[in-house]
Amino acid sequence: MRYELTDLNRALSPFNTLFDFGLERNLERSWKPNVDIHEEEDHWLLSVDVPGIPKDAIKVDVLEGQLVISGERTSKKESKGYSEKRFGKFERRFNLPERIDISKISASYAHGVLELTVPKEEKAKPVSININVNEVQ
Repeated sequence: MRYELTDLNRALSPFNTLFDFGLERNLERSWKPNVDIHEEEDHWLLSVDVPGIPKDAIKVDVLEGQLVISGERTSKKESKGYSEKRFGKFERRFNLPERIDISKISASYAHGVLELTVPKEEKAKPVSININVNEVQ
């Protein structure tokens, strides 16, 4: 089934309030890796499928409230053969929700999957304040 970009954007709109799923305006990009996003009580977990890409060819940045994942998959120039893999540069951008602890974002990479843990800031805890009442005589 093929969706127009506006229909797909409308279908995902409830999720766009937390993360922008990176619906690029330029649809001519060579490829973009699949991403799963899961919310846990104290963090968000993003799993990015980037098989065949060495970890030093992947870059993760936080720029102007966005988590930016970029890199490049290079092809082995073979004269004969068939390949369905996509090659070239990729970039995925996600608007970060409010109340994220950017300084504690962490990443790990194993078996072609980049996992990013995006911690939520701790919620303000209720504070009790004792009030001394002086009686006036």
